Amino acid sequence: MSDQRWYRHPEMIVALAAVVLSVFTVLVGAYSASIDRAYARASVWPRLEMGRSFSQGSYSYIVSNRGTGPALVEQVRMAVRQQPQQDWQGILDAHGVGEQRRYAQSQIDARTISAGQELQVFHTEDQALIKQLLDPAAPPMEVEICYCSIYQQCWTVDQGNRPMEVERCAIPEAQRFRQ
Repeated sequence: MSDQRWYRHPEMIVALAAVVLSVFTVLVGAYSASIDRAYARASVWPRLEMGRSFSQGSYSYIVSNRGTGPALVEQVRMAVRQQPQQDWQGILDAHGVGEQRRYAQSQIDARTISAGQELQVFHTEDQALIKQLLDPAAPPMEVEICYCSIYQQCWTVDQGNRPMEVERCAIPEAQRFRQ
């Protein structure tokens, strides 16, 4: 019998090649799964944007989803002069709007906004109200919306419309907007 080293036996070379090939296959599979996961998340990425729309006859506050997937709105914070407001009535009071108010509102929190969908969360054609809301001396409204994708990736967005990824939505209960 010959005294060959273990790595010179043909069956050992085949076994070693099989191990190397198996490790390589596992690494390629893991990388491919990572790419697939990233693609799946990107294919349903929501991107909320907000803004005002006004003309001589109407004023609206709009929130739209410009992303590729649904936005699950978890929490909303609206404030005037750094004082959180719980509803549109509070926002109008903080703007010093009189009692005669005619407006329509739509709920924004705890809602799903589909890709491409636009919500008119506040609308009025009341000329006196529009004048007060557009007055340059009127206090600015601060808005923060925290929303998540179906994969529970979450973001906050403010009037700058630049989403910032967050671990989870964490607007304190006392500061949440409820409409």
